[in-house]
Amino acid sequence: VKLDVETDAFGTFQGIFNLPASGKLGVYRLETEKAMASIRVEEYKRPTFDVTFEAVEDAYHPGDTIRVKGVARRFSGASVQGAKVKYSVSRMMNRYWRMSGTETHRVTGECVTDAQGCFEVPVHLLPVEEGEQNRFYTYRIIADVTNLSGETQEGILELPLGSASLRIEVPNWEGETVVKEQGKNLNFAVVNWKNVPVKTEVSYRVFTVLKDTDGKMLQGKCVW
Repeated sequence: VKLDVETDAFGTFQGIFNLPASGKLGVYRLETEKAMASIRVEEYKRPTFDVTFEAVEDAYHPGDTIRVKGVARRFSGASVQGAKVKYSVSRMMNRYWRMSGTETHRVTGECVTDAQGCFEVPVHLLPVEEGEQNRFYTYRIIADVTNLSGETQEGILELPLGSASLRIEVPNWEGETVVKEQGKNLNFAVVNWKNVPVKTEVSYRVFTVLKDTDGKMLQGKCVW
């Protein structure tokens, strides 16, 4: 197929062409005099099942080994039994709460789904080394599940990880002013790095806040 096109005011161009119905599957190449691009043409097959991971509800921290549970299930609700699972676990370094794309660790393995279509992936969270106390990481688990018919579907789970295993939040509290005589109830929310609530005990203290001559906030005496 050959097309003659003209560039617009921004130097771009576009064209439309139809691939022949009898054409072969595979890679097709688009060429101009000084550039080239390729596209892959594949037969569309409607998926019959999907792969999902269960949420990690427990607290986890560096040095732990956790077992992430996944399941392959048909859209009809039936389990995908005896399917081959190829998985990979990679650790990506985060900077300023954004994934940098720097892969620092990778593990691969295989397993098979059980009678319920379930499988487990062991994830070893590396210990925090010296100088890494303030860094954050994301562990990415990818599972490719292939059923007995040869169909392959993918499931992905990402686990954020910091030097602490839990975060404590105070919802709906923005440092507002509270009248002393009225008081205010504070509700604490404890979550892991996946924002899943974790049941645990919380102890807290209340301090007065002072300001120095430059207006800097200082911790005063403990009042509770």
